[in-house]
Amino acid sequence: MHQKNHVRFKQLSFNALGSLVVILSGTLSGCQLVKPEPTPHVNIGANFSQPSQYGLDIKKWQTDGWKIARPSDHLPKGEWWQIFQDEQLNKLVDQLNRENASIAQYEAQYRQATALLSEAKAGTRPTVTGNTSATRSKSGEASATTSYGLGVNASWEPDFWGKVHQNILVNQNKAQASEAELNSIRLSMQAQLATTYLQWVVQGFQLQSQQESLNNLKKSLQLTQNQYKAGIVASTTVDQAQSQYQSAQANYTDMQLSQVKLQHAIATLIGQPQDQFQLTMPKTLPSLPQIPVELPSSILERRPDVAVAERNMAAANAQVGVAKLAIFPDFSLGGSLGYKSSKLSDLFNAPNFIWSVGPTLAATLFDGGLRHAQTKQALAAYDASVASYKQTVLSAIQEVEDNIASQALLSKEVNEQKQGLQAATRAENTTMNQYKAGMVGYLNVLTAQNTRLSAQNSVWSLMSKQYQTTVSLISSMGGSFE
Repeated sequence: MHQKNHVRFKQLSFNALGSLVVILSGTLSGCQLVKPEPTPHVNIGANFSQPSQYGLDIKKWQTDGWKIARPSDHLPKGEWWQIFQDEQLNKLVDQLNRENASIAQYEAQYRQATALLSEAKAGTRPTVTGNTSATRSKSGEASATTSYGLGVNASWEPDFWGKVHQNILVNQNKAQASEAELNSIRLSMQAQLATTYLQWVVQGFQLQSQQESLNNLKKSLQLTQNQYKAGIVASTTVDQAQSQYQSAQANYTDMQLSQVKLQHAIATLIGQPQDQFQLTMPKTLPSLPQIPVELPSSILERRPDVAVAERNMAAANAQVGVAKLAIFPDFSLGGSLGYKSSKLSDLFNAPNFIWSVGPTLAATLFDGGLRHAQTKQALAAYDASVASYKQTVLSAIQEVEDNIASQALLSKEVNEQKQGLQAATRAENTTMNQYKAGMVGYLNVLTAQNTRLSAQNSVWSLMSKQYQTTVSLISSMGGSFE
């Protein structure tokens, strides 16, 4: 009979534990006692400026009013760098996505933010703990006694006021902001790599042009040396030709150094030691894409930095709710059940079964205005995040507009400079022929050579800016034209 009672009360105890957990995780739900602050409207045009005003022949360009900016950075952007049609660049970006240290840092921060969100969500569930004890005690002249205990404690805080819900909102928006920051740094690193690589390629082609110029200058130097030996020209003419050649040679060496540094920068971006990294010079320049027929302003809403500002604003908004709800008391339900006995062999007998259950209400009666100050602080932080969001959107618009204008005007400038280079090359050839015929002095040749070299370097510099502006425009649109 004793054994039957032992089993029956043991089953009863576990049934009671199950009932306790069910009671504590019941259907009580929080009610929304605070309303979120109103979301600010940031008006942006339906489309960006018409490229035709900068000289581009594009007829279809609509501007049909204004709209409210809505971040949509979650939309797929694709592998935008493939627009340059350079296989080596494609491989470099793939490696950057895997190995870049900055991206890895922000990825870890994003995992941390999602873990904090999971921690906040855990506040909606009961907490169950187990305990066991064995103590020996003595009071006065009484005999020492031994006590054994085994039990389970459970507690749960019903979200009456919505405190837990608001805290979840804060961490949810912070996690989303962290994800947007990860996307932002990834896009930034991709753009930096693409820009650096394209500069490296253009620098390589410029070196080839400079080498051809050096060969021509060397021929001019040899010509003057032969003329000097024949007594046709003075030694000053040879010195002038020598100075021109050495100056161009020094410029060539400086270009080589710049290209080496660009390669080192690329190695750092993709997480490789510089001494173990080597690029292959492509045979042709990468493709230079044109601005699409129409660029709606809504496309910049995919910018990660806009998303970061919007999510930070939402988190600050939710934090206002947390501060306002702090005035309400904390309410929790708690309970425990278990066994306690002076004999270990009798621990699970029915008379030794104990339990307790009950609510707890705790409220701050006076805090000297602390919670009021915290609410004002949260509201001020929200106002600051609103201003930051508006400024981010406006700066994004300016960046796109600047890049559209730069792209259009650079295209015109490159064409004009190429025409100038062709004219300078013709003038140099004509002057050299005149010099050989004794019609002009060597100073005229030097002037013509300097003009042609300057025009040549300007063309390559402008082409490098074209690639840089194209990458900047794609980046400013959130990573895609489409």
